Amino acid sequence: MEHDIQAPIIWTRLPTPIVWEAIQGLKRSLLVYQSIDKFPEHPRIAKSLRKRYRETEQEFNKSADVVFTSARGLYDEKRAFNPNTHFIPNGVGETFADSPLIKIPAMEAILGPVVGFAGALSTATDIEWIVRLATGMPDVTFVFLGTIDRTEPLLGLDSLKNVILAGLVPHHELLSWFQYFDIGLMPYKINAFQDYTFPSKLAEYLMGGLPIVATRLPELKHYSGVIKIADQPEAMMTDIQELLGSGARSDPELLKQRKAVAATLTWEAQIVKIEEAFAEALV
Repeated sequence: MEHDIQAPIIWTRLPTPIVWEAIQGLKRSLLVYQSIDKFPEHPRIAKSLRKRYRETEQEFNKSADVVFTSARGLYDEKRAFNPNTHFIPNGVGETFADSPLIKIPAMEAILGPVVGFAGALSTATDIEWIVRLATGMPDVTFVFLGTIDRTEPLLGLDSLKNVILAGLVPHHELLSWFQYFDIGLMPYKINAFQDYTFPSKLAEYLMGGLPIVATRLPELKHYSGVIKIADQPEAMMTDIQELLGSGARSDPELLKQRKAVAATLTWEAQIVKIEEAFAEALV
């Protein structure tokens, strides 16, 4: 082979039978399993396949030299079977904060408050919840940045006058949109899959200085100081009104607090932990 690689580090985050079979017999320095979600419980995986995927995922977990998990729930679960398990949350690069700000004409024209979401509208997002929010708060503009899974019903979201579906936005332009947001929204469904999800947009919102309202994902309870968590759309409406009325978006102390939390969620901070784990495993 051109580079004469003798014993590579094999790093996978797809714990399927095909991948498991492919790596058998390969000489390697390390096997790294990166658990980014409750893979066997993904809504798009047929129920008839889940038992098989659970079994293969367990093989990866037990056999890996290092396991990285993106959520504390995953960490607790995986560490019971592999002591060399580490919590590496989804983050954002430090340079994200230095993204140049540009004017967004569609946003310049908005006069009232803005609640925004950066992420795909898909199986993970609670569309019904979002529709209830937008319908119940007609004086607030709701902006959605990201792809739309057209196999998921929008329930009339795309016809509401106070909703903007902006489509996919380049990552380096997110801060330009965030400058117009008063609040960052995290409207996730609560189920067996989402219970093990750590939203990457948490770090992005915080680095952008945004107050956050969210549904009750278990992973978010550790960040209650910078997030308002609601169990019903009506409760979230109240949270939004309180944040808008309190000037939380521009409060210097709250901005400092958000930036401090964001600093713990940078990819640079996670790489330090990854390098330490590798150094120990390669001894």
